[in-house]
Amino acid sequence: MKKSVLMSVIASAGILFSMNFVSAAWRFSDMLTSWANADVFTYVLPFLVVFAMVFGILNKSAIFGAEAKGVNVILALALGLLSLVGGYVPQFFQTMIPNLAVGLSVLLAAIILMGLFMSGGNEKYINYGLIFVGVLIFIFVMYSSFSGSYNSVGSLWDQYGSGLVSLLVLIGIVAMIIFWGKK
Repeated sequence: MKKSVLMSVIASAGILFSMNFVSAAWRFSDMLTSWANADVFTYVLPFLVVFAMVFGILNKSAIFGAEAKGVNVILALALGLLSLVGGYVPQFFQTMIPNLAVGLSVLLAAIILMGLFMSGGNEKYINYGLIFVGVLIFIFVMYSSFSGSYNSVGSLWDQYGSGLVSLLVLIGIVAMIIFWGKK
């Protein structure tokens, strides 16, 4: 009996080691593809976002009382499920999240550049600049998300982009002269 168990273990080990582990390996992209095929990104994640936001707002505001968590859960669940009807909310999130990621990347680049070129005594102006860049990014993200595509933003950028950049550079130079000239 011991010999047969030993032989089966050796045979199993031989089969395992002879397999091609490269093709049998788990890949993160395969998991994301299977989640996309199961509509996790289309329905589950937007539902969770709406549910969490509504539940958090209801809990924080305590509209129904501090101990009404059950009512808050039911309302958040109902609003989360109703938000999926018609497909507008999932489509909005599918458009907004990539736009938001691009906007946050631009804001991070602005933070790095301002930190690189500004001295330590200008924190107030750095904050004003970051708020201005953040508001511009917010407007771009919301406009792109509500328009549903880049086409309207792309045509506006093609038409007015160079003039807008020139105007922003001119405003920046004037602001630097006005604010940093007062010493």
